[in-house]
Amino acid sequence: MKITKITILTAALLSVGIGGIAPAAFAHGDGPAPAKPAPAPDAATVASFEGAAKIWADVLTGRQELETTVTAKKWGEVHEAAFNLRDDVRLLPAQSKALEEKHQTRLSGYVKEVDALAEQLDAAGDGGNGAQVEKLQKSLHKVLGQIAKLYPRGVLPSGAAGHTANGHPEGHK
Repeated sequence: MKITKITILTAALLSVGIGGIAPAAFAHGDGPAPAKPAPAPDAATVASFEGAAKIWADVLTGRQELETTVTAKKWGEVHEAAFNLRDDVRLLPAQSKALEEKHQTRLSGYVKEVDALAEQLDAAGDGGNGAQVEKLQKSLHKVLGQIAKLYPRGVLPSGAAGHTANGHPEGHK
């Protein structure tokens, strides 16, 4: 194999290029540097969603009641927890007038999804179909997560102490 000046020059440039890129790419561990926390929402924003925040606290309580019922495999009691949760979610649109119009539209769609899931949970629970109940519960959790994302970060309470409904530390966007 004949080594030429071009081969040596190419190898040298590649090693400098990789050497210059690699340390920067991996300097912060496995991924990108953590994002700086966003400032807390202002008092007016928090106040405009106060009613929704109170209802969301009830939604989280209802979600936990459903979780407890499903974990205990009390299929015959699923309907009560599902319908209580559904009823709380139905109250959100009236308390969410400060949302952008597109988010209000999405919220209305998600409320309909929760309605349908509550009906399906009732039927699966009454039928003793635990696997279906668990599947529907997961779907319901996803829809609730989508609802939470419609709101400005920091205005809804969370089921996890010290975090907002979308998983960020309270007071941060």
